[in-house]
Amino acid sequence: MAEISPQIQERSKEGFVAETATPDVRNVGMKIKRAQEMHKAYGGGIEDKPSKGEVMTWYLYGLCSYFVHTVLIPIVFPLIISQTVPYPPEPPQGWLTSYKGLKCKQSEMQLYEGLVNRAIKVGGMSFSPLEWTSVSWITGLILSAPILGIVSILLDHSHYQQLIAGAATGIGALFCLPAGFFRKSWIFPPYIAAIVAANTIVGAAHARHLGLMIRGFTGPTVPKREFPNRRSFGSWLSLYSTAAGCLGAAIIASFTYHMFSNSDHFTALWVVSIFSGLKWGLGMIHIFSTNRAISNFNDSESNSVLKTHVLSIFRYPHAAGSLFGVFLSSFTSMCVFGGGLLYAIG
Repeated sequence: MAEISPQIQERSKEGFVAETATPDVRNVGMKIKRAQEMHKAYGGGIEDKPSKGEVMTWYLYGLCSYFVHTVLIPIVFPLIISQTVPYPPEPPQGWLTSYKGLKCKQSEMQLYEGLVNRAIKVGGMSFSPLEWTSVSWITGLILSAPILGIVSILLDHSHYQQLIAGAATGIGALFCLPAGFFRKSWIFPPYIAAIVAANTIVGAAHARHLGLMIRGFTGPTVPKREFPNRRSFGSWLSLYSTAAGCLGAAIIASFTYHMFSNSDHFTALWVVSIFSGLKWGLGMIHIFSTNRAISNFNDSESNSVLKTHVLSIFRYPHAAGSLFGVFLSSFTSMCVFGGGLLYAIG
């Protein structure tokens, strides 16, 4: 038999590799696209540029969820809880004078006393509706901490991002609905804790989606001299989302103010809670209309990922420093909405 020359063997081997890499693709452009998809699937960091519709639905979720930690938890739930406890007694100075000696309306003092009167008894301790809400909020944060540690890895290294965000949104919205089934103060800590935990988890998914959209616009790697442009782009997206969220919070705040004018405050505020759950659930349009699943998770690397993933943010000083800005903005927005709405209702 005739032997095949080494040159022919080499060309045959190269052709075999080229054909088996993408056997169903002949066009060069399609081969490049397929290679990019394979590179992305194995953690290459290539992201598609987000469409206008994807950005708008991302804003939509901010519109439908921002009110949870600015209006629903710090304002609506304390007001509902204040309707489940005995009516506060008249203060020594009367209903028309504050503790500072200032002239007040009777509705203002009654609202204030209802929120700060320690009428909830637990063992040997007493809590006001505001304190009871704070305890429930802290409980939700404590419960969400270990869950978030696991979920954060799945968000970055699995294809369950949509399932996680959708489930968290659905659970949080569901717990808004039965707020008035039982007129008991003890039932609210589980409700509030579940809503806080769900909002924390889905907030992480929403922020992760922002990072992937920014990467799609600017590319996986950015020179240091161009980093301010990338940061500016991310800031503009966050600003528009926050503006949409403030609009959504203003809608719920106005609805709360309108419903609180009814004589049956408890039922009226329950309607606000139901409407809030439906509005939050509307945000799932964004979750299931976009998909940016990235790299596969390698079980052989799971131990190292579990140990380093929680502290990985401190590798990036800009990201770690931005946490302080997020804290200040959240604190300020809660104070503005909380103080403004309670003053308007009073």
